[in-house]
Amino acid sequence: MMSEKYARIDIVKGVEGHAIYINDFRVVGPKPWGGGEYVKSWEKVEIKDILKALDENRLPLKTKGK
Repeated sequence: MMSEKYARIDIVKGVEGHAIYINDFRVVGPKPWGGGEYVKSWEKVEIKDILKALDENRLPLKTKGK
């Protein structure tokens, strides 16, 4: 079992395209119906690095009427 400090990231290729999973949870991309194929996996990604990347690359949210 993984420590809470680390995450596993997988890129999975399905018939409809690629999907990204973090700790077996699909966060983006189509569900790989019928299984899918692991293209790339990272076993021990530090969660602090993921959070830092999300914060630094955050896009401003668009609001209605602007």
